[in-house]
Amino acid sequence: MRMTVDTRMRCFGGIGTYVRCLLPFLEQKCTVKQLNSTAPIYSIREQFDFFLKIPPCDLFWSPHFNSALLPIKAKKHVVTIHDLYHLDHLETLSLVKQFYAKTVLRKVISRVDQILTVSEFSKGRLLHYFPEAKEKLNVIYSGCDHLLSVEPTPVKNVPSKFYLFVGNNKPHKNEAFVRECVDKMGRHLVSVGHGLAPVTEGELCWLYKHAQGLIFPSLYEGFGLPPLEAMALGCPVWASDIEPVREICGNAAVYFDPTNPESLCDALMESDSLIEKGKQRAAQFSWEESARKHFQVFQQQGEFSALSLSSQ
Repeated sequence: MRMTVDTRMRCFGGIGTYVRCLLPFLEQKCTVKQLNSTAPIYSIREQFDFFLKIPPCDLFWSPHFNSALLPIKAKKHVVTIHDLYHLDHLETLSLVKQFYAKTVLRKVISRVDQILTVSEFSKGRLLHYFPEAKEKLNVIYSGCDHLLSVEPTPVKNVPSKFYLFVGNNKPHKNEAFVRECVDKMGRHLVSVGHGLAPVTEGELCWLYKHAQGLIFPSLYEGFGLPPLEAMALGCPVWASDIEPVREICGNAAVYFDPTNPESLCDALMESDSLIEKGKQRAAQFSWEESARKHFQVFQQQGEFSALSLSSQ
């Protein structure tokens, strides 16, 4: 199989991790070409690059919803839609971005051959807005074991005891809420994503291993990778009591109301057996298994020659 992948977001947050972790497995199974484009994400220029620069191939995969709207030279077209935040919270977007999100999503969904998403929650939101997508929609969980082989790199100038927040500064990540709560308790919070300078995987690994726990206060997620990353490395997790986070974390986290400071304070008093439960939960999410399921979907799009699906 000859596959072209849009990898422009490989350095951006959770989607970047998703792309970086799946690519090596896919490259073992087929010939992968990365899209040669420097067009900004969500730009008109990217649409022309999709049209002009996607070469003749068996399949084009976009790991984000902003995919090709014009005709392309790929025989099949697959897109991953991680969440429906843009539609569920239109009020947070400018009028231009609202138009872009609604228009691009609807057109992409009508054009692609297959849609992947990362949780049953996101599948439900997709079907809420686009019930016509039911027959071409698949849920494939992401992995979380990418940090297990990383050598921890010590981080300087952090308190000896601290809670950890991992995420960007978008309002729905709710970092201000958790910082206020932790400050009132007289504890320390280390923020990764915008609080510290950009950290390496080794530094992130060290922070997970040395934190008293990860606090994940998000108000909206499609999947939520940081809790599983933390669990895999033996870091206790306190997480928002919202549907997608419960789907992914199961009984391996202590949940709190992400709008109620007292709920978080009470939750932080609970930690019994979180480390072992977390490791067991994280073990259920491997990138190899995720990649295998991705490739099965890709292969089902046509009779393409490829290496065996069995483990290498």
